[in-house]
Amino acid sequence: MEKPPDKIEMPATDQAELKQAPVFNQAVFNSFFRTSPVGICISRPADAKFIEVNDTLARMFGYSREEMLSQTSLQLGLWAEVSERARLIELLQKQGMVQQFKARFRRKTGETGMMLVAAEMIQVDGQEHMLGIFSDVTATEQQNEELRRAKEAADVANRAKSAFLANMSHEIRTPMNAILGYAQLLQRDAGLPAEAKEKLTIISHSGQHLLALIEDVLEMSKIEAGRVSVQPICFNLPGMLGDLTSMFRLRTEAKGLEFKLIKDPELPRLVVADEGKFRQVLINLLGNAIKFTRDGRVELEVAVEREADRQWWLSARITDTGIGISAGELTKLFHQFEQTNADHKFNGGTGLGLAISREYARLMGGDITVTSQEGQGSCFHFRMPVREGEPEAGVESVNRERVIGLRPGQPPVQVLLADDNAPNRNWLKQLLQLIGCQVLEAADGEEAIRVWEKWKPRLILMDLQMPVLDGFEATRRIKASPAGAETVIIALTATVLEESQRAILAAGAADVLGKPLEESQLFDKMHMHLGIDFLYENTLAAEALAAGPVLQAGQAAAVGKLPAALRMAMREAIANGDLEGFQTQLKEVAARDPALAGFLRPLAEQYDYDHLLGLLTQG
Repeated sequence: MEKPPDKIEMPATDQAELKQAPVFNQAVFNSFFRTSPVGICISRPADAKFIEVNDTLARMFGYSREEMLSQTSLQLGLWAEVSERARLIELLQKQGMVQQFKARFRRKTGETGMMLVAAEMIQVDGQEHMLGIFSDVTATEQQNEELRRAKEAADVANRAKSAFLANMSHEIRTPMNAILGYAQLLQRDAGLPAEAKEKLTIISHSGQHLLALIEDVLEMSKIEAGRVSVQPICFNLPGMLGDLTSMFRLRTEAKGLEFKLIKDPELPRLVVADEGKFRQVLINLLGNAIKFTRDGRVELEVAVEREADRQWWLSARITDTGIGISAGELTKLFHQFEQTNADHKFNGGTGLGLAISREYARLMGGDITVTSQEGQGSCFHFRMPVREGEPEAGVESVNRERVIGLRPGQPPVQVLLADDNAPNRNWLKQLLQLIGCQVLEAADGEEAIRVWEKWKPRLILMDLQMPVLDGFEATRRIKASPAGAETVIIALTATVLEESQRAILAAGAADVLGKPLEESQLFDKMHMHLGIDFLYENTLAAEALAAGPVLQAGQAAAVGKLPAALRMAMREAIANGDLEGFQTQLKEVAARDPALAGFLRPLAEQYDYDHLLGLLTQG
């Protein structure tokens, strides 16, 4: 191997160029000084006079170069605040260099602006001088200030919008809670004539429809304000699809349509995603498909797609044989408040359903696409990422039958209703007393605390917006007490804002229920947080028969405790086939023993008169 040289000789031509370097560097500096887009100056520290400035700096301050030479910045009045110059000099003397120093300057015309200064002490001909570099950042500062003000204005607008949403939601949901609540209560009245029940059903359905329209508007406002977030949970996917199938099969059968659910054989049982939003998107898409289909079929096909990176995608296709959508109207299909010609023909709603559905889909990391042919039908494809849920995280299936009482053998259930709206308290009190709960009331947070301290109920249903003391503070005070740990607080809220719901949970509430309140949701929460077991309308009689003579003997004993006159009236009604009269007497039984009434009612509805007469005779 060749030995490397001990010394590398520089070629003669390079040596000659190196000798010319100082001249070259001086020429470059002179050119940069003259043409630089930033202002540059050199001044003597001794008297602070400018000994050199470039044209850019002169233009920045509104002077000529000649006007500035041999003058000081103070003589020219360049500092809008003289104290800022003193601070710059102090920093420069301590550090020898200053960067990103921001100060306000004054032009020759008297106008002020903002400058960014960098300065350094340098040696020139053996003497110390100050080199200053100045940038006019007035326009940038103005833009930043405008952006800051625009952001503040947007924040104020968003806060105002949030307050409007909360108030609107409360003002709308509070009376709707009473309307739909009393409708639920009346539907339990077995003695109500069939014609009245039909009218009651119309009221209930119309109220739900009105609420859905209002919620669409409020939900889109929440989306626009950025107040909607994804809440993933582990849920039973086939179970949820089964619920939807039951819900929509009734609607399709009423229209004479075929409804089909096609499930991927490899569909996982448990998945983690935002169940509420996923369900709502499917409800919106299926509802539209049924609405715009006069004959034929509606299909829901659900599959899971596993990609190479182990990402799971849940795919749902909703296909119908409806009227279809023209190519010209497909472009506005997902726009807010936009309605197609089909919407007008079929008395469409707000025009927000599809817009909300797509926003939900994208919020969850997916999207919705559509293909359609006018007169042939449409296919909406909803796709979103999910992950498989752990078996131990599965949600227990819930009994959706109507609750008619508390299962015997449990401790008494005391419930405190805290709500400033009397109609809302009244219907809920009647419902809870009907199934056997002990109920007290409070019209504000302070009264709720006083009643709780004396009574120590197992459950408080706490409204959030109340006078004197709101539900947030009342919850905090109760849960801050050692005795408060024994009381479960479920918040009742008419607000749609998720941050309000998070705040009440942080205050100590165990759960949140929205208004209008559905009785099934309330009973689910009572079972979940208190372990309360209920008797259900359609299964009680079957349980009694299956359990044999022991349970039936218990019911016979309960019948025996009824007043003799009431038992005789019930026997006469059964003997005469007077079902309406028997149902009227059952109301009196329900007031005394809700569980017994729940046991007897299905026997009457199934015309099991022999069984009824046997129980009443034994009693």
